[in-house]
Amino acid sequence: MQTLFFRVMTPIYNAHLLAPEEQADLMAFLEHAETKSSSRWNTQIILLAALVLGGVFVLLTAIFWKDRVRSVRRALVYKATGQGARF
Repeated sequence: MQTLFFRVMTPIYNAHLLAPEEQADLMAFLEHAETKSSSRWNTQIILLAALVLGGVFVLLTAIFWKDRVRSVRRALVYKATGQGARF
């Protein structure tokens, strides 16, 4: 905590070194963060929520736009077979 270990930081922070109180506070924070156990459930909950919401959106799209896909496909088939575009 007394020196700057990166040459890139030297011109910026050389004149603004940490005070002893700031160093002690930073070390206490880092020690506390190291001993704190991290929860692995957060990532799993977010992944599960994303999958559920994605499924809901796909289901809603299938329900509300079911006729749209059929009508577009029907028009393309009629056009491709030379029967003209009928709806």
